[in-house]
Amino acid sequence: MSHWSRKKIAEALKGIYRKIGHSPSAREVEPVLYQASRKCFGSFNKAKKSLGLKTTLLKHHQINKKAKILREDLAYIFGVIEGDGYCRKRKNTKRTSGEIILKVKDKDFAEEFANRLKRWSGVNPKYWEKDGEFFTALYSVDAVDVIKKIRLRELIISNKKVKSNFLKGMYDSEGGVIGTNLNRRKFACRWIHFSNNNEKLVKTVNRILNDLGIPHKIKSRIHSGFGSKKLQYEVLIFGLENFKKFYKNIGFSIKRKQNKLLEVIESYG
Repeated sequence: MSHWSRKKIAEALKGIYRKIGHSPSAREVEPVLYQASRKCFGSFNKAKKSLGLKTTLLKHHQINKKAKILREDLAYIFGVIEGDGYCRKRKNTKRTSGEIILKVKDKDFAEEFANRLKRWSGVNPKYWEKDGEFFTALYSVDAVDVIKKIRLRELIISNKKVKSNFLKGMYDSEGGVIGTNLNRRKFACRWIHFSNNNEKLVKTVNRILNDLGIPHKIKSRIHSGFGSKKLQYEVLIFGLENFKKFYKNIGFSIKRKQNKLLEVIESYG
């Protein structure tokens, strides 16, 4: 980022303008150029405006009146945001913007998140693919405000469907299924796993799994294998009956994970 200057940013934006024939949107430039524009000019629109390029003002997307109620879709969305997604506000001199974004490699995951966002908020999210990755984005200050106000305790005291959808979002993001040597019973390895370094979040997952009657174990380790030195927690589920309970009450939206879970269940024969 340090090598970017106003001059280099201007040259890059002009080059893109000449190539595509119109003022580029944020999605039509590289993420590093977009971030450099914000850092050097204050916003991407200000960078374009300095070159005389057309800018698009952010719209205020008002969400459904009932969107503040913690129901199944909102619980799933919150679970995803606590995992692979994120939501945040951005402020500049003129206005405040809000964004909820998910960037993943599974198309069906991005589509599920987009469908949930639309059903919950009543606002059409943006959806696109770039370099083999899939993006879903909802731009709304109101939506971000609702997400930011959710507390983990609310999920613990919610009904079964809300709890299940929250875990579905969490396991879509940071969970998975291990099934190896399934045709060799003596050497078979089978379990459902979930990993996170947020102790409060893991305790919430633990509490909800208990409420759903799914026994499990929790392990912790410092070296997670991803270069992190934080204490990493792992929630592990073992056993055919518990796999069936997980499949029935939670499951995965991601087909490759759901198919793997079914393969593991059927391997018991």
